[in-house]
Amino acid sequence: MNRTIKYSVFILIISMFFMSYGYSQDLDEEYKDIDTNYIVNYEDVFTARFVIISKKNEFTLTNNEADSTGKSGNSLLFKPNDPLNIGFGFTYKWLGINMAFNLPFINNDDHIYGKTKRFDLSTHIYGRKLIFDLSFQWSKGYYLANPSGIIPGWNNGDPYPSRGDLGVTSFGAAGYYVFNYKKFSYQAAFTFSERQKKSAGSFVLGGGFSWYFIRADSSLTSVKYQIDMGDMKIHKANLGNYYSVGGYAHNFVVKYFFLSLTLGLGLGVKSDKLFIEGTNEKFRQAGLNVVSVFRASVGYNNDVFYAGLSMFNNSFSLTEVNNIGTSYGFSSVNIYVGYRFYNAFKKKEPLPWLWDLKI
Repeated sequence: MNRTIKYSVFILIISMFFMSYGYSQDLDEEYKDIDTNYIVNYEDVFTARFVIISKKNEFTLTNNEADSTGKSGNSLLFKPNDPLNIGFGFTYKWLGINMAFNLPFINNDDHIYGKTKRFDLSTHIYGRKLIFDLSFQWSKGYYLANPSGIIPGWNNGDPYPSRGDLGVTSFGAAGYYVFNYKKFSYQAAFTFSERQKKSAGSFVLGGGFSWYFIRADSSLTSVKYQIDMGDMKIHKANLGNYYSVGGYAHNFVVKYFFLSLTLGLGLGVKSDKLFIEGTNEKFRQAGLNVVSVFRASVGYNNDVFYAGLSMFNNSFSLTEVNNIGTSYGFSSVNIYVGYRFYNAFKKKEPLPWLWDLKI
């Protein structure tokens, strides 16, 4: 891990702490500023939940130059073998924590997709006026997710071609302002520290940055492939984006059932560098690309019990260096089942017989 990445992880951890601390100072004032006809707040209620979490961090290489048959757009999709994590979590006041674990008896498919080592330090902070997405991910061990027609002799049901030497390090941060924060609640759909009583929506506006480092011992565009990936034998890539995004979010509510949708689109300034195997040759390019952000959540949420499924996706569109296009994206799916304990930290009254005790 180079010095730049170490500094980025340190800054990310410090940012998480100060953002969380800042929310703890401002929440009381923010909760007074909500429209109670639209939002119910549970800041003083302890909540426990069961969670299932799945995350993805994948990238694509595409040859945009026509081959001998006149076909272009041949692509390679690489994915890590990410586990399905199961665990529990809690929320009280401004603090919310989920702890999920990789259970071997559930994630026993290394013989199909290969083995992936990983480290993930990511969070979504949903405030009243502001929300933040902070992420650092390291993965080593990827598989080719679209081998049909690419790997000679590969058939459905065969193990996927895996690259244990292929690793990705990525980090980024983004922040968004919620305009209609008095009536619209992200917490109701994603952290369940509130409940949306009536349907409401809001425009959101923000931006951020993302860096994506790909490393492998040998070329990712093998000559063994049955498709033409050009003459560039890429084994490393540095992909950077600085972007702004605008969009709209809406919570649809029918009694205690809800559906939350957010779609954001924006432009990014990219800075890409591709490294060629066996040479000191590097290809650089800067320009504009399209960035999309999607959030969704669906479920049931009453004053005591809630259950839901939420999704998040952040994609960075195809960019091109010497006819080789690169795109990457992050996604997560979370399943929650939770219960609110109203008297968990309520001060206990002394037993009646102690009231009359005299010494």
